[in-house]
Amino acid sequence: MQTKTVQKFQTKYYADSTEWCPITDNENLLLVGNYQLVEGISETDTQSDDADPSAPSSRVGHLYLFQFESDSTEEPLTVTEEISHSGILDIKWYRSTLNGHPTFGLVDAEGRLCTFQVTGEDSKKLKPIFCEEIGTDILGLSLDWSAPTGGSDSLASLVASSSDGKLSTWQLTDSGLENLSRWKAHDFEAWISAFDYWDTNLVYSGGDDCRFKGWDLRSPPGCPTFISKAHTMGVCSIQSNAKVEHLLATGSYDEQLLIWDTRHMKSPVKDISLGGGIWRIKWEPLAGRYILTATMHNGFHIVDTGFPQSTDLEIVAQYGEHEILAYGADWYHGLSIPASQDEAKSKNGRTIISCSFYDSSLQLWLWEQE
Repeated sequence: MQTKTVQKFQTKYYADSTEWCPITDNENLLLVGNYQLVEGISETDTQSDDADPSAPSSRVGHLYLFQFESDSTEEPLTVTEEISHSGILDIKWYRSTLNGHPTFGLVDAEGRLCTFQVTGEDSKKLKPIFCEEIGTDILGLSLDWSAPTGGSDSLASLVASSSDGKLSTWQLTDSGLENLSRWKAHDFEAWISAFDYWDTNLVYSGGDDCRFKGWDLRSPPGCPTFISKAHTMGVCSIQSNAKVEHLLATGSYDEQLLIWDTRHMKSPVKDISLGGGIWRIKWEPLAGRYILTATMHNGFHIVDTGFPQSTDLEIVAQYGEHEILAYGADWYHGLSIPASQDEAKSKNGRTIISCSFYDSSLQLWLWEQE
């Protein structure tokens, strides 16, 4: 199975997070977040090339909104809007509209959880909604939304993790972000937090203490339902499978991708080594069979989990066009773009976005299944 580069885009700062919109009729929206530690420059003077050695370091960032034209074969991605923001560590769309608009959240280098909506018909715009501190003197490291439960305008819940090892849960209301709980989850950085998409009471987390933990939000904060030592290094990626119940994937600096059955969390049911720290995991959104990984020092991988037939994990594609530090990746939720102007849209191909740190590269590519 082959991969094919379609478009490359150079971002303003280091590119570390990207996600396609999962909402029907809005799949062409793409978010990209940047984060960069700039030595000797103030946040108000990021346009200058002259660094001041006496100035403090600044964690700067940039947020892009792209629109995707699936019928185009030259440069299908175009920037709709871009704004400066404190360094962005993670971005996630809510999987339904809220008040009629696509909505997303991000966590940043100032320790904030911020929410935005995309407004407008032809000309899409980013509209900030609410922003709250999840802690002081920390970095916000990850966030996740619970699965929608009560229609398009029901209250949405979020979980966020931070560099002080804490998790916090929030509810997005019409009047703001309401903090529901906050607790110490890990001894060092809590790299990742994630909801179980089949049970909104369950949350998972991974930290630099090499622990993978589960939490029931109905229990007192700080009391995990399990603690796993299956990973031997920091746990930095977790995602529940939104299509197949009881399936969960975790990744770590130890280069291992582990698959879990959430009914039996004593040990993983499958594992594979990918030859690089696994910073992000994305289950394929249409059927939930494949996993896309951003594998830091070893590019991007597509892994066939084989459920329910196979007992082994198999690498079916690898994309290595980025120069260094694979950090963000996601599957497009619509059909693949055509391979040429003369060809119909391929139902056997998948469109993927990926981004990498240090080289500030965003790349659109195809996985062409045989």
